[in-house]
Amino acid sequence: MIRNRLLLILSFLTAFVLAQGALVSDMHNLFTNVILASDHRYLPLINQTDRVLVNISISLLFIYDVNEVQQTMSACFMYDITWTDELRQWRPEDYGGISDVQPDPLDIWKPRLLAANSIGSQDFIGDTYAPLHLYSNGHVTWLPGGIVHFSCSMILTYFPFDTQQCHFAILGGEIASHVTYSMGLASISAGRHAKNGEWDILEIRGASLISHTTGLPLVTCSISLRRRPQFIVLNIIMPVNLLSCISVFVFWVPVESGERLSLSITTLLSLTVYMSEIYSDLPKTSDHMPLLVIYLMCLLVHSILVLISNIILLTVYHHGRDNNEKSKTNCQSKDNESQIVTESNQNTYTSQLMEHSHKMYNSSVSPRSGFHSRDTVKGKVSQKGTTMTKLLDIMWGKLACRFPESENKGQTALTRVLSRVLTYIGLADLILFILFSVMWLIIFAVFTVVINQGTN
Repeated sequence: MIRNRLLLILSFLTAFVLAQGALVSDMHNLFTNVILASDHRYLPLINQTDRVLVNISISLLFIYDVNEVQQTMSACFMYDITWTDELRQWRPEDYGGISDVQPDPLDIWKPRLLAANSIGSQDFIGDTYAPLHLYSNGHVTWLPGGIVHFSCSMILTYFPFDTQQCHFAILGGEIASHVTYSMGLASISAGRHAKNGEWDILEIRGASLISHTTGLPLVTCSISLRRRPQFIVLNIIMPVNLLSCISVFVFWVPVESGERLSLSITTLLSLTVYMSEIYSDLPKTSDHMPLLVIYLMCLLVHSILVLISNIILLTVYHHGRDNNEKSKTNCQSKDNESQIVTESNQNTYTSQLMEHSHKMYNSSVSPRSGFHSRDTVKGKVSQKGTTMTKLLDIMWGKLACRFPESENKGQTALTRVLSRVLTYIGLADLILFILFSVMWLIIFAVFTVVINQGTN
């Protein structure tokens, strides 16, 4: 009876102590007897020849930067690293009901993790005060995190409609015979990561491997990214296409305005500026040449051909206009000369006719006169023929000036073809406009089809 009462009183006292909570002495005893009793350099195993199983789960919080030029990626990760510490286990009732503590990460054993493809420090976990939870059953949870800068080989063939695969490799500091790493599924659930304005996160996968070069355990994290092309399409691709269209419509500008060459050169310079903007965002490498660069180069060649066509067209036009002005001037001078010669010939012919008629009259009046001799009549007829020949030559020159095509009989075939081209200069503009428009449509259609086939 007395024994039962003593047990009841003892149970009440124990419950009272537990209700009061753990005391500072309990925490002090726990750290002294359990947590700090073993050196942090020892493996957390009773049998030091066994392996420690470390489970790593990586969560991507946000993408800080993706640099295509330097082929690097910066992202903020949160790591959930767990293992079992056999050297630091206790019974909570022995230490005032304490079931878990948060010791200094430097006081217990932790796995040494290095970034295998880091572009900075390999010790990517620089926060030595990251939260660490130690439970009474020996289970340890370590929650470090931070921004990691690592290399990422990118294939920019279908830029800006590309999908990239970046790999972040974590290398264990202990050999594989001591520590085994297990990769947990990374979390990319809604609300766990911030959205990026340039990239969409498609998938994150993890794998545990053994490094063939060092023999150390290796954990890889693969991140699938898809670029959001709206910004580049609206700010680069569409303006470039509109500028190319403007370069085609230059053939509708009148030749007399003198603005054709200036418009073509302005369009060409604008395309050059846009190409320099794109080149600044692309790596300086010949591997996996972006199709957008080839497309822009084709548009640049297209604009150069338009400029060359305008130069040739304007040269032919102004050369033909100068020839027409010269021919008009020659015709006007010939008209003036013919008018003067005609008037002088008419006066001469009139005076000759009057003299001839006067002599005929005198010969008819004179009784001694008879018929003219054959030589006299023949000389007078030949003199009249010479005068008529001169009159016909003057009339032929006037007809040749009024009908320039009659003069082309003595010219070469090339000169006649050029004169025909100058005659139909409006038709030449229309033909060139249709030709370069079809060329631009072919370039755009080929680029669109190739991009669709590569991205689907």
